[in-house]
Amino acid sequence: PLHRRPPAEQRHRPLGPRAPAGRAIRQLPHRGQDWALSRNRYWGTPLPIWLCPAGHATCVGSLDELGRLDGAPLPAGFDPHRVQVDRIAFPCPTCGATARREPYTLDAWYDSGAAPFAQYHYPFEPSVFAPGAPLDYVSEGLDQTRGWFYTMLVLSTALFDRPAYRASLTTGMVLDESGRKMSKSKGNVLEPVQLLERIGADPIRWTFLSVDFTEPMRIGETTIQQASGRTLRTLANLVAFHLQNGRADDLPPATALPHPTSALDRWALSRLDATREAVTGALDAVDPRPAAAAVRSLVDDLSTWYVRRSRPRFWGETGPDDRRAAHDTLSYALLGLARLAAPMIPFTAEWVHQEVGETSYAEADASVHLADWPATLAD
Repeated sequence: PLHRRPPAEQRHRPLGPRAPAGRAIRQLPHRGQDWALSRNRYWGTPLPIWLCPAGHATCVGSLDELGRLDGAPLPAGFDPHRVQVDRIAFPCPTCGATARREPYTLDAWYDSGAAPFAQYHYPFEPSVFAPGAPLDYVSEGLDQTRGWFYTMLVLSTALFDRPAYRASLTTGMVLDESGRKMSKSKGNVLEPVQLLERIGADPIRWTFLSVDFTEPMRIGETTIQQASGRTLRTLANLVAFHLQNGRADDLPPATALPHPTSALDRWALSRLDATREAVTGALDAVDPRPAAAAVRSLVDDLSTWYVRRSRPRFWGETGPDDRRAAHDTLSYALLGLARLAAPMIPFTAEWVHQEVGETSYAEADASVHLADWPATLAD
């Protein structure tokens, strides 16, 4: 049983304000029951157990081994599903009686739990899979703590004596705006494709990043528009303001770090640097919520404080040099913001990068998603 093995499954790092997945996973080795792997199904992974009338069990570890037991190599393109494999019988290695396969399939959760190594056909083919290296993180609904998360831990602990992943990111159930479970019979289901066409992908992403997604969430079109509208509209207005003023005098974007003397410009760049540190730290910790909060705060500060107090400068009332300094600072801040926001709102970040950076797809840095993640603003 899992609870008798070394506690490798305890060494992963669950995420969330109250780490609900962590508590659930830590309790499973002690509360979980024995896992009955077989299922009485026709379609699925056949249970690789052959039994003879005397009860001797033979576990077949590969198709090559099955061919050797059968006395001849399996034909090319052999399909190991039940329609073919159930026809194979061979002499029991223990007593010589005829052994036939147990007519059951594996629990589908076994297939899911084996995904980290089975996707590479490990150990039968050379692959990039490293048995000693867990996945960086996995993400699923909280209900998967008893399903996918658990079965990955069971198989990884049994086979490799280590956890399957270093961190788990869980989400709560998505409810309708009244707090009811979504159901087609109730008519309150949000159709994803239609929602994407009406609202767009980034507003939906930003909505989930703006709430405590580890708990049950009330989601609807109104909720999405309210949660995402302020930040994304404000960012769009910032870009429009910058382009209107920059293109009026053909001012190019500032792709290199400016060195301004204005206190406002230095403050804006320091806010960008603080946001870079916050976003980098949050994403390294596999917790996107603080990263989204830092981006949202920077957008608000650039709009509410920097642009409002720099408008006379943008309009040339303080001289051409000061206007250029304000333009360079805002363009550099917006380009940096696009790079920091790209993992969370990829389409919006790409639009900002294209518009403010005045790039074309023929250039090396045409896409924000091809740009390097900055270690410092000087990069």
